Amino acid sequence: MATAISRKLRAVLAGGLVLGVGAAVTLAAWSDDEFAAGQFSAGQFSLVGNTASTGLVNHDQANPATLAFETNPDALAPGDVVDEVYYVALGDGTTDDANVTFTATATGDLAPALTPTAALVGAAGDCATATYADASTLNFDLTADPINQQVVCLRVAVTDDQAAVGQGDKATITWQFTATSK
Repeated sequence: MATAISRKLRAVLAGGLVLGVGAAVTLAAWSDDEFAAGQFSAGQFSLVGNTASTGLVNHDQANPATLAFETNPDALAPGDVVDEVYYVALGDGTTDDANVTFTATATGDLAPALTPTAALVGAAGDCATATYADASTLNFDLTADPINQQVVCLRVAVTDDQAAVGQGDKATITWQFTATSK
């Protein structure tokens, strides 16, 4: 009797195995896969500038562009104001739209007596009549297609307070332009 049950159990299991394999084959025949893939890269660009509207290149902190203010900045007196034009644009890269902010940092004995400001203008000759703002509050957009230069007038005003300006005091002002892709 045990053999008869054992044979029946084996027959049922074998039948289940056949049905299971058949079901698996049927499922495999009625399924399909589809795949899609994309490649991604972050955009890149360079911010370039110069004191002339041509020859814009990238300047780093160790080698900033040299500004040649129109009035001799080596003989400043209380109440003096000097201006310089600086051109900024997006250089080579794949990003074509950026927001630019900048700051001005003054160091040296004369630094507390100096107020750096900036203005965005349409042309270099507009600096005298421009409306100036604190450099840290001024920001603007640049687009690279086609290359779009922004003309920035940089202004340094010396305080009227004669006690704050010592003869021979010196200072360096560094303007840092920072572009952020939009």
